[in-house]
Amino acid sequence: MTPNFKLFMKGLVVFALIFISIDAFAEPYVEYKNEYSLKEWKHTKTTNHLRVGYKAENNLYFEIGPMTEGYSYEAGYKFKFNALTFKGKVETKDVGTSDTKVETEVRLNF
Repeated sequence: MTPNFKLFMKGLVVFALIFISIDAFAEPYVEYKNEYSLKEWKHTKTTNHLRVGYKAENNLYFEIGPMTEGYSYEAGYKFKFNALTFKGKVETKDVGTSDTKVETEVRLNF
């Protein structure tokens, strides 16, 4: 097995364990995502993702699936408190080496 496949299988096992723990409260879905990358307004790369995901009633979600040249994983949340909304995610793209990013957003509605 390739290191890429082993990492994907480990991610799949973790994802399955998370799914089992929230299965009673989850809404499954399939998501397609396209990324069109530009550098100095010139196209550099296109990446397509196809993920299976689950959204829990507590606004947590988990996704996993193949992407162009590898696999991707994402987990996130969204919480609203009156006029404040907190939203964040962790996303990993694995194409032989892992590239992970963390995003956090805080929105105040008027």
